[in-house]
Amino acid sequence: MELKNKLENLYQRVEKLKESFTTEKALKNIIISFFISLIIFSCKEADKKDYIKKNIETFLKTNMDNPDSYEFVSLKIDTIFRREVILDSILLLDSGLTVILPNPSSESYSFEIKHRKKTKRKIKKLKEELEKTSNNKISRLNCLVKYRGTNSFNAKVLNKIELMINKDNLSVIGIVK
Repeated sequence: MELKNKLENLYQRVEKLKESFTTEKALKNIIISFFISLIIFSCKEADKKDYIKKNIETFLKTNMDNPDSYEFVSLKIDTIFRREVILDSILLLDSGLTVILPNPSSESYSFEIKHRKKTKRKIKKLKEELEKTSNNKISRLNCLVKYRGTNSFNAKVLNKIELMINKDNLSVIGIVK
């Protein structure tokens, strides 16, 4: 009986040691997995920035007088949210409505009235869309790029340009004016 109790006691100790060992091992695996995923995701962001930089370089070189003179200086990426784009559109359309109407007897008067009604409808639709749009919906990326290149007189100049980048495929959409 005494031997049986000792064996049971020893068995319970062994089970506790196994549990603590597997818990410790699982904790180590979780920590290692966390650091590996952290490294992978940080590399992905760097790759994204490099890909944007490469697309911008290709875009700029196609529009330069001397593409071989291109030298990258800096890149600043800014996120533009959908709400900002809608607000900008509303402001732009609304500013067009402040123009003074022509003389009612002129031919352009009826055209201007139709144009204003159409613009007001667009503004109304944009305001409705603005109410539905969440604050965190990304519309596009804007990138401020500084680069050097030679001009048509073969002189090195520092250029600064702001470009719109597609948020999905990271390609250059166009130039921000």
